[in-house]
Amino acid sequence: MRSERLIVLMKDYLGDAVMAAPTLAALHAAFPQMRVLVGKGPREVLRGNLPESVFMLPRDMRGGEFFQQVRELKAEHFGAALLVNRSLRSAICARFAGIPVRVGHATEGRGVFLSRSIPYDEDRYEGACYADLAALLGVEVGDLTPRLHVSEEELAAGRVVLDGAEIGFQPGARYAAKQIPEAVRREVVSHLEAVGYRVALLGGPDETAFAEGLSGLNLVGQLNLRETLGAMRALKLVIGADTGAMHLAAGAGCATVTAFGPTRVSKWAHPAERQAAVVAPEGQMERLTAPMLIEAAERLLGAASIV
Repeated sequence: MRSERLIVLMKDYLGDAVMAAPTLAALHAAFPQMRVLVGKGPREVLRGNLPESVFMLPRDMRGGEFFQQVRELKAEHFGAALLVNRSLRSAICARFAGIPVRVGHATEGRGVFLSRSIPYDEDRYEGACYADLAALLGVEVGDLTPRLHVSEEELAAGRVVLDGAEIGFQPGARYAAKQIPEAVRREVVSHLEAVGYRVALLGGPDETAFAEGLSGLNLVGQLNLRETLGAMRALKLVIGADTGAMHLAAGAGCATVTAFGPTRVSKWAHPAERQAAVVAPEGQMERLTAPMLIEAAERLLGAASIV
């Protein structure tokens, strides 16, 4: 157990929060006075994994609040900073805040602002990259499987809102290159329902258009992050593209079938038996087919009726 105070500077993405969960748990065990600088969304994802007192909301370091952030960190007298955030600004902020030990990946030419750094491996599983940083502080991260806390109350509420649905489908994606083609979405959902499964459509408020024309229980835009986690914990399987929602499903302990287009599977797919990655031919999502997703679902569900 270390007596010095540690600050962890996170990225503001849900998937990164999920992948960092095992490393954050190991760091908190080693540094009881640890704080985590992270936005509201990832903070909600990590609620229950770490005490509420651990979290600090970040300032906008891309704007006029940069020096205010520096002053706030300096006032906390941190002895070490671990930068999950790979930006140059985060490294400069930690250096200007006078934090003596600054650990991070040597990206964006920021090595001069770090006291301990390692190269960033573009192909290595992202969760393992975070664990590599913890190792620079002498902290070993064992199991890299993310396990997000879901309370019994959240699980019970998830079962209620699902109303008997067993499989989740996350139809949307922010970037066009990651989006599952509309015809494929329709075929997968229709097939699952035809063989006896009730499907729940899941996603954020900005993804409502992707659910149009799909059968099933439409919950897109209706659940907050914690409610989504409760529902995912209650499902047998979630199918979708490489998005933050699919990382939430994996973190909630749900089996997943994730469709990958141009993004690296080795980097962003969870290397666990119940987390299946389906790679579109030549990384082009327009070449993804419904049978590819259905076959992967069959393997995970162990249902001979899905053919």
